[in-house]
Amino acid sequence: MGYQERTYHGLQGRAARPTVSRVTGRWARRGALAEDSDEWHPSRVLVEVPASGPTAREKTEVLRLLSPPEECDFGWGYNGHGTSHTAAAVLADALDVDIETIAFVGSRPDETLADLREDFCAEVLTDLCDEWRLNRRAILRWTVGWYAKYGLTKAPPILIDPEWTGE
Repeated sequence: MGYQERTYHGLQGRAARPTVSRVTGRWARRGALAEDSDEWHPSRVLVEVPASGPTAREKTEVLRLLSPPEECDFGWGYNGHGTSHTAAAVLADALDVDIETIAFVGSRPDETLADLREDFCAEVLTDLCDEWRLNRRAILRWTVGWYAKYGLTKAPPILIDPEWTGE
């Protein structure tokens, strides 16, 4: 299978209200079926087919929902445990690596990938608002820059695959 572009869509706080279509059983547009409520909902990260602009994103297809480790939550907008869980899930998916090699808890992560995860937290996730979108290509470009910054040559295979660069 070749390179597949995708968008990571984070929702927390009021933006994280569940909105599953009663008709199709698929994720519906945020707010489409949910009632306004201040009750807490766990943060979510959806993997979507890319769509440009707010109108096109109203009907975007959700490919899957990323899952945090058991008894843990995702988070962003600060630098803490939830942010590390989010970084691990997003980076593992974007880089096509096993979550266990980069995870924050319950594993013995690869030291380089653990450093990558924590820098992704500090440089990217801590500045995000309750709702955000990052495309896979942007994450891969940031990651290539991170590897270059530290002069590292042993990288996940996707980073040396010319297909994702569009060349």
